[in-house]
Amino acid sequence: MLKKLSTLLGSILAFILLTVPGAGLAGEVTDFVEFKNPLAWDTLNDLVGAVLGMLVAIAIPVAVVMFLLAGVKFIRAGASGNSGEIKKAKMALLWTMVGLAILASLSGIMYMVNEFFLGEKQAQEAQIQYQIKEPIIND
Repeated sequence: MLKKLSTLLGSILAFILLTVPGAGLAGEVTDFVEFKNPLAWDTLNDLVGAVLGMLVAIAIPVAVVMFLLAGVKFIRAGASGNSGEIKKAKMALLWTMVGLAILASLSGIMYMVNEFFLGEKQAQEAQIQYQIKEPIIND
């Protein structure tokens, strides 16, 4: 009980010291620090678009490899006549196609999310372009 009380009092004291002007660390801010954007993207939509663009660039070759592996599984399972292996090959092919369907509809999904949060007009203006930008390095 004493430990909980001391934790509560410590939290209240820290809150007062940090928020009430003149009580501690909080006070009137006279100097402002200007932070430069270290990213090459100005908005969250641009950043998400760049990340999704990179993911799509990685996911498409992975999907091609998965299709090839599923095909090899089908051939090996068909040759051996093992129904369990054929079922595994079908599931691998099914999930590869589900992943490709999600990739194909990614632009539409992101448009719907933007429309939900921003509204229709702003969603059209903020439609994500899948492009990878080079980071801007300021010397």
